[in-house]
Amino acid sequence: FALARNDVAFRSSPASLLTGRDGIIYINLHISVNIEAASKRENSDKQFRADASIPDHDLLKALRPYHTILFPTVSSDELLQNITTTASNSDGDLSQRILQKLLLVCDPFKSLYDMSLETALPLSAMTEAATSLIDSGACIAVPVIQSSTRFACQSGAIKMMSSLKLEFAQQFAPVCPIFVVVAALTSTKKIASNGYTKKSKERCTYASFGEVIRYCREGFAMYHTDDLSSSDDESEVSHRSNEIPAEIQILMERLVATLHAEQIKSGQDIEIGADISFQDVESLLISMTTWLRSHSVIVELKNFFVAIAPSGEEKCGNDKQQGYKQSGKSFGPGDVRASSLANGDVDAIFKECVSKNYMDGSVSSAALAWRLGITALRTESLREYGIRENRLQVVIRIPCSSDDWSAP
Repeated sequence: FALARNDVAFRSSPASLLTGRDGIIYINLHISVNIEAASKRENSDKQFRADASIPDHDLLKALRPYHTILFPTVSSDELLQNITTTASNSDGDLSQRILQKLLLVCDPFKSLYDMSLETALPLSAMTEAATSLIDSGACIAVPVIQSSTRFACQSGAIKMMSSLKLEFAQQFAPVCPIFVVVAALTSTKKIASNGYTKKSKERCTYASFGEVIRYCREGFAMYHTDDLSSSDDESEVSHRSNEIPAEIQILMERLVATLHAEQIKSGQDIEIGADISFQDVESLLISMTTWLRSHSVIVELKNFFVAIAPSGEEKCGNDKQQGYKQSGKSFGPGDVRASSLANGDVDAIFKECVSKNYMDGSVSSAALAWRLGITALRTESLREYGIRENRLQVVIRIPCSSDDWSAP
């Protein structure tokens, strides 16, 4: 049985998520019935496995070192506290100790590889511990949140926000509705398509998570500036304010109001906005972002490499003297890019990716780096080389279930 009332989902307890055993009630002190809170454990499992056809024994293979784990219903601190209070006096088994270390260091900005380095544990042990939590429905696996991460609304996000708005308000505060946060995190900005020309056209692109935080910081600074400094006048402040997207400005004000509401709730009688630092605002924004991503309301945009047919190329005399000419571009003798040795290994990696269909538009840059065993810096060099030689296009889009060999 599952407990539910008026279509309201009850949170699963940490004990039920860790042990897999539900609560028990006794009817007439004789018949025992297993019960649990109606939760979204099935949905959480589907969120981890975008392709529901992946068998359970393949979950470990789908979990990658560049993934992190997020907790939609029960926080990692609650799970860790339950393990600590219910553990026996002995040191416990090895798997429990590994799970405790994982819960101590897990962070949306840390990958499983980073966690293994921090805990000095093998990556395989860290992956197995994370898989056990995913199997129980305690968490989901997603790519690491970075300052360069760009979020977009998941398919059906409007319907999801309508059903989650009450839970979001209970988790944080009704002062900052879920729609305001999602609008700010998925906001767009205008950039020049060709910045070095006067006739450059503007195009819209999603603002990165780091840019959202930067805009909030600038808005917070102006929000707490009562008097203009000698170097600022009203026109300059107005210009700086216009550079901040309206939805992010509204978000920043709602975040400050939420923190002030918490101060009032705790019984502090102080002036509005006093003793509120931007670190508090940033921490609240990160918590909201993590909550929305763990419930799959928003999803990160990924970079996918698509190889294009190489255009005509020819060498211009001696490489050391004349340089190298390709697709209408020529490098001088003093340019390091003119040397064939500078891009020899990158060109070999590029050809290997093309031969193995890694650049067909279905493999993200993070998955490509993992499959090739190269660093993120090397992947960036590969991207720059392909674009410079007109052999590669980068497609930024929402991932689908068949991408990255069916990994989240």
